Amino acid sequence: MNPGRIVKKPKKLWQGFGRQRPIIRSFYSGIGKTAVILPSAFLVAIALGQVTFGMIFFLRDFYNASPVQIGLFSAGWSLSYFLGCLFIRPLFNWMLPRYSIILATSLAGATVLGILLQPTLPVAFVLFGLFGASLSFFWPPIMGWLSYRKEDAELNRVMTRFNIGWSTAMAVSPLLAGFLTELDPRISIGIGVIIFVATAILVLLASLTLPRIRNDRHRETTAKAESGEDRSTPLRFPAWVGAMTSFITLGVIINIFPLFAREVLLIREGHIGILQFTRALSMVLGFIILGRTSFWHFRGRQMLIIQAVVALATLAALFAHSFSAFLFIFPVFGLAIALVYQNSLFHGVSGSTARAKRMAIHEAALTAGMVGGSGLGGLIYQAVSMQAVFLYCVVMILAGVAVQALLLRRKARSGDPSEEILLRRKA
Repeated sequence: MNPGRIVKKPKKLWQGFGRQRPIIRSFYSGIGKTAVILPSAFLVAIALGQVTFGMIFFLRDFYNASPVQIGLFSAGWSLSYFLGCLFIRPLFNWMLPRYSIILATSLAGATVLGILLQPTLPVAFVLFGLFGASLSFFWPPIMGWLSYRKEDAELNRVMTRFNIGWSTAMAVSPLLAGFLTELDPRISIGIGVIIFVATAILVLLASLTLPRIRNDRHRETTAKAESGEDRSTPLRFPAWVGAMTSFITLGVIINIFPLFAREVLLIREGHIGILQFTRALSMVLGFIILGRTSFWHFRGRQMLIIQAVVALATLAALFAHSFSAFLFIFPVFGLAIALVYQNSLFHGVSGSTARAKRMAIHEAALTAGMVGGSGLGGLIYQAVSMQAVFLYCVVMILAGVAVQALLLRRKARSGDPSEEILLRRKA
């Protein structure tokens, strides 16, 4: 053996790992708010789809609830969400968005679990109302948090990613819920509860362990002061009107149509889930297309055209009597609703210095439509027929078009600062 020779010791398995730690640490510390917002939106949308779909048949099968009661039940949680967005959640603008997410998902899971424990129907009404109010602490804050300091193309891009995430979940969720509900609607609802609780736990862990999330101090109160001059566009008003009237039909399709499909058209729950899946999937495709285009930015005329498409699709549903007919109508409706929703979201928040507030108004407009569709739609369905419900939806959409036309005419006379943005783009 040569005494001058240096003998190298064999490397142990963990040697060299320390040199990789700065890379891992850099990646770990670079994870920001989108890593919390996008997965949370996806999971909550999945849970929401499971709960709302399963609840329709849970009430029918276990409480023998009438279509009016089911419609009012759905309208009740939507109304609570509406009131929460406008009056309750703004009182908590001081709360960090991540804590708002944890609060919302924890309360949502707890209230739905309470309904599963089979209290009386009046108690279930109250619990589902609290469920709706809890969600007002979820959607507006995270949408305001995500869109903070984003404008024009960047705003459209980031909100499109958000919309694709939750709408994909809403496409998958009714498909899964439909087949689970055929077994037992409590299974679908129970999975929703588990997902709500899991979301709260994941966001809590992210808040404790991820540096950028832990150090994020975004609040609506401070964000407004930092954003400078408000350059909101008047197009938000016709956009909100269109969202409200179109979502009347969506409220009917989600909460009243499943009863009609199962009991009159004799369509199985699983096939009803397929119909809802095609509608939601077409919304996803619509969001993808809108995220890659800008032809609709700050242009009012396209709002009237898309409302006409929604009215035509609803009118076609009035004369449809089979699974195959609705399989054609629902995707058309989904594509149109995607543009209606994106108009309300984009034009509502563009140029605003109070993002969460505008998101709350956007959500309130959608929810007002859902309440009108679920509540009054259920009454009309039980008293007259489903055809009368669809006719009511068409009338409301056309009334909304008239209001939009008046608002757009007023905008054309008074001028719109957003027109400057279009001129700069063309230049």
